[in-house]
Amino acid sequence: MFKKFNHWLGRTANELAAHPIDFKSRPLSAGSRTVLLQRANINDVEAMVEIERRVYNGYAPWSALAFTSELGRRHRLYLVATDDNYIVGFVGCSFDWLRNEAHITNIAVTPGYQRLGIGSALIKTLQEVAMNNGMLTMSLEVRVENTTARRLYRQLGFVASTIKKAYYEDDHGDAMEMVAPLGKEESND
Repeated sequence: MFKKFNHWLGRTANELAAHPIDFKSRPLSAGSRTVLLQRANINDVEAMVEIERRVYNGYAPWSALAFTSELGRRHRLYLVATDDNYIVGFVGCSFDWLRNEAHITNIAVTPGYQRLGIGSALIKTLQEVAMNNGMLTMSLEVRVENTTARRLYRQLGFVASTIKKAYYEDDHGDAMEMVAPLGKEESND
């Protein structure tokens, strides 16, 4: 049995190594503007933290160190939306090829650019990338009381899964996990 496990582990490690997350920059229409979606890099970290401060009334749930760490991890994809080289939104996602699941780690759009479709476009883009990489589901957490975000996520195919009590560090608020199917499960028949 140990031999089978080693074979499976070696095959799985090779499959993981063979899955670079490819993303090519693309334009996005946002209201009367066109913004550019592109892969985030280390130079974008401070702007991402600042967007969080604007969105969360001075509180940044993720530190610059946390973003920097995420950007350096394999099987992560962080995208930024820029308008004239000014970052107006971002989204992050982790990819798990063992379970064929993608997970949105965070998303934020600066207040002056909200309700222009940027957040939806960021999520739809990640859904497309996830499907192209063989993911079957995508999940995220959202504050239970954030009905606006929950409504948006439902429109994008997410359904409520579980409640995570005292999930958030700042106020120990509850989170709702939401999951969206991305593709058809393979049959083992």
